[in-house]
Amino acid sequence: MNAPQAKQQSRPQTKIEQLAARFMQAFNDHDVDTALSLMNSHPVWEFAVGPNPYGIIHDGRDAVKRAMETTFSVNPDITYETLRVYGSDDSVIYEVLTESKKNSLRVQSVDIMTFDQNEKISFKRTYRKVVTK
Repeated sequence: MNAPQAKQQSRPQTKIEQLAARFMQAFNDHDVDTALSLMNSHPVWEFAVGPNPYGIIHDGRDAVKRAMETTFSVNPDITYETLRVYGSDDSVIYEVLTESKKNSLRVQSVDIMTFDQNEKISFKRTYRKVVTK
């Protein structure tokens, strides 16, 4: 049984929501350079998978770049469908459906992007549901 799809309410986007949407588009395009250009000089990505309760922390521009490149290399067909977006003063929360047919991946997740005072992403935290059989 599929979970019902959320319907996004129509309202004007804030500036950081627009920037987050550009970031998500870059992810869908597998465009590492554009995604990195929307992040600050020392971004942190808490990846959803890993040996720790917080997954794996990719700390710094080079580590985040390598993590993105690896994600797109391992999952060359990966896509991210936005289900809902929530914004606040310095953060944007995305509910996302992530899919890769090549790796039989289909999960819902939440990304929390926190922006610095220069409107660059400083933290990207990813949380996802665990699919079991």
